[in-house]
Amino acid sequence: MLLPRPEAPQAHSGSAAQPAQQEGRSAGAKYRILLVDDEPLVLDALLQALGRAKELPCELATALSGEEALRKAASFDPHVVLADFRMPGMTGIDLLARVQTHHPRAVRALITGYNDLDIAIEAMEKAKIHYYLQKPWNNEDLRNTIAEAARTSGGPERGA
Repeated sequence: MLLPRPEAPQAHSGSAAQPAQQEGRSAGAKYRILLVDDEPLVLDALLQALGRAKELPCELATALSGEEALRKAASFDPHVVLADFRMPGMTGIDLLARVQTHHPRAVRALITGYNDLDIAIEAMEKAKIHYYLQKPWNNEDLRNTIAEAARTSGGPERGA
Protein backbone atom coordinates (compact mmCIF):
# COMPACT_ATOMS: atom_id res chain seq x y z
CA MET A 1 0.00 0.00 0.00
CA LEU A 2 1.53 3.30 -1.04
CA LEU A 3 0.78 6.34 1.08
CA PRO A 4 0.94 9.96 0.03
CA ARG A 5 4.43 11.09 0.89
CA PRO A 6 5.76 14.51 1.83
CA GLU A 7 7.74 16.38 -0.77
CA ALA A 8 11.05 14.60 -1.20
CA PRO A 9 13.97 15.60 -3.37
CA GLN A 10 14.10 13.61 -6.57
CA ALA A 11 17.14 11.43 -6.92
CA HIS A 12 19.01 11.35 -10.18
CA SER A 13 18.87 8.09 -12.00
CA GLY A 14 22.04 6.09 -11.68
CA SER A 15 23.31 3.10 -13.53
CA ALA A 16 21.98 -0.29 -12.63
CA ALA A 17 24.49 -2.37 -10.75
CA GLN A 18 24.48 -5.54 -8.74
CA PRO A 19 23.62 -4.60 -5.13
CA ALA A 20 25.95 -5.38 -2.29
CA GLN A 21 24.84 -8.51 -0.52
CA GLN A 22 27.28 -8.26 2.34
CA GLU A 23 26.25 -6.01 5.14
CA GLY A 24 28.50 -3.02 5.56
CA ARG A 25 30.33 -3.43 2.22
CA SER A 26 30.06 -0.93 -0.60
CA ALA A 27 31.72 -0.25 -3.92
CA GLY A 28 30.77 3.15 -5.31
CA ALA A 29 27.66 5.15 -4.58
CA LYS A 30 24.79 2.98 -3.38
CA TYR A 31 21.52 3.50 -1.61
CA ARG A 32 21.76 2.52 2.05
CA ILE A 33 18.78 0.51 3.24
CA LEU A 34 18.28 -0.50 6.88
CA LEU A 35 15.97 -3.47 7.49
CA VAL A 36 14.59 -3.95 11.00
CA ASP A 37 12.69 -7.00 12.26
CA ASP A 38 12.99 -9.04 15.44
CA GLU A 39 12.68 -12.29 13.47
CA PRO A 40 15.97 -13.38 11.85
CA LEU A 41 14.15 -15.49 9.23
CA VAL A 42 12.15 -12.46 8.10
CA LEU A 43 15.34 -10.41 7.82
CA ASP A 44 16.91 -13.20 5.77
CA ALA A 45 13.90 -13.23 3.44
CA LEU A 46 14.04 -9.45 3.05
CA LEU A 47 17.77 -9.62 2.30
CA GLN A 48 17.16 -12.33 -0.29
CA ALA A 49 14.39 -10.33 -1.97
CA LEU A 50 16.24 -7.02 -2.03
CA GLY A 51 19.57 -8.60 -2.88
CA ARG A 52 18.05 -9.53 -6.23
CA ALA A 53 17.02 -5.95 -7.06
CA LYS A 54 19.48 -5.48 -9.91
CA GLU A 55 17.94 -2.14 -10.84
CA LEU A 56 18.79 -0.78 -7.38
CA PRO A 57 22.44 -0.46 -6.35
CA CYS A 58 22.19 -0.78 -2.60
CA GLU A 59 24.00 -1.56 0.59
CA LEU A 60 21.83 -3.48 3.05
CA ALA A 61 22.13 -3.45 6.84
CA THR A 62 19.95 -5.26 9.36
CA ALA A 63 18.92 -4.84 12.96
CA LEU A 64 16.95 -7.17 15.24
CA SER A 65 15.52 -4.40 17.44
CA GLY A 66 14.68 -0.72 17.45
CA GLU A 67 17.60 0.10 19.72
CA GLU A 68 20.05 -1.75 17.48
CA ALA A 69 18.57 0.02 14.46
CA LEU A 70 19.13 3.45 16.03
CA ARG A 71 22.75 2.59 16.82
CA LYS A 72 23.35 1.38 13.24
CA ALA A 73 21.53 4.33 11.70
CA ALA A 74 23.90 6.74 13.47
CA SER A 75 26.84 5.54 11.36
CA PHE A 76 25.03 4.01 8.37
CA ASP A 77 22.96 7.15 7.54
CA PRO A 78 20.24 5.16 5.73
CA HIS A 79 18.32 6.40 2.72
CA VAL A 80 15.49 4.01 3.58
CA VAL A 81 14.45 2.37 6.85
CA LEU A 82 12.02 -0.54 6.62
CA ALA A 83 10.79 -1.57 10.07
CA ASP A 84 8.45 -4.26 11.32
CA PHE A 85 5.49 -2.94 13.31
CA ARG A 86 5.53 -5.32 16.26
CA MET A 87 8.89 -5.82 17.96
CA PRO A 88 9.76 -6.22 21.65
CA GLY A 89 10.98 -3.10 23.41
CA MET A 90 10.15 -0.56 20.71
CA THR A 91 7.47 -0.72 18.04
CA GLY A 92 8.30 0.01 14.44
CA ILE A 93 6.24 3.20 14.67
CA ASP A 94 8.26 4.41 17.66
CA LEU A 95 11.50 3.54 15.87
CA LEU A 96 10.47 5.34 12.68
CA ALA A 97 9.39 8.40 14.69
CA ARG A 98 12.90 8.55 16.18
CA VAL A 99 14.42 8.00 12.74
CA GLN A 100 12.37 10.95 11.51
CA THR A 101 13.89 13.12 14.23
CA HIS A 102 17.51 12.04 13.79
CA HIS A 103 17.53 11.21 10.05
CA PRO A 104 14.78 13.39 8.54
CA ARG A 105 15.82 12.65 4.94
CA ALA A 106 15.48 8.90 5.40
CA VAL A 107 12.39 7.49 3.74
CA ARG A 108 10.44 5.53 6.35
CA ALA A 109 8.46 2.36 5.62
CA LEU A 110 6.49 0.13 7.97
CA ILE A 111 5.88 -3.55 7.29
CA THR A 112 3.36 -5.58 9.26
CA GLY A 113 1.43 -8.79 9.30
CA TYR A 114 -1.57 -6.98 10.81
CA ASN A 115 -4.23 -5.72 8.43
CA ASP A 116 -5.30 -2.82 10.63
CA LEU A 117 -6.08 0.66 9.33
CA ASP A 118 -5.47 2.12 12.80
CA ILE A 119 -1.82 1.01 12.60
CA ALA A 120 -1.38 2.78 9.25
CA ILE A 121 -3.03 5.95 10.56
CA GLU A 122 -0.91 5.96 13.72
CA ALA A 123 2.25 5.40 11.65
CA MET A 124 1.38 8.30 9.34
CA GLU A 125 0.59 10.63 12.22
CA LYS A 126 3.41 9.71 14.59
CA ALA A 127 6.28 8.71 12.27
CA LYS A 128 5.25 10.40 9.01
CA ILE A 129 5.84 7.13 7.18
CA HIS A 130 6.03 7.14 3.41
CA TYR A 131 5.15 3.49 2.76
CA TYR A 132 3.07 0.82 4.47
CA LEU A 133 3.65 -2.80 3.41
CA GLN A 134 1.87 -6.01 4.35
CA LYS A 135 3.32 -9.40 5.28
CA PRO A 136 3.47 -11.69 3.48
CA TRP A 137 4.85 -9.59 0.68
CA ASN A 138 5.31 -10.16 -3.00
CA ASN A 139 9.06 -9.93 -3.71
CA GLU A 140 8.65 -7.92 -6.92
CA ASP A 141 6.31 -5.44 -5.21
CA LEU A 142 8.71 -5.16 -2.27
CA ARG A 143 11.67 -4.47 -4.59
CA ASN A 144 9.70 -1.89 -6.57
CA THR A 145 8.50 -0.12 -3.43
CA ILE A 146 11.96 0.02 -1.84
CA ALA A 147 13.51 1.14 -5.16
CA GLU A 148 10.99 3.98 -5.38
CA ALA A 149 11.62 4.89 -1.75
CA ALA A 150 15.38 4.95 -2.29
CA ARG A 151 15.09 7.11 -5.38
CA THR A 152 13.04 9.71 -3.50
CA SER A 153 15.55 9.88 -0.63
CA GLY A 154 17.97 12.33 -2.17
CA GLY A 155 20.21 9.80 -3.89
CA PRO A 156 23.26 7.82 -2.83
CA GLU A 157 25.56 10.83 -3.22
CA ARG A 158 23.70 13.04 -0.75
CA GLY A 159 25.77 14.43 2.07
CA ALA A 160 25.64 12.95 5.52
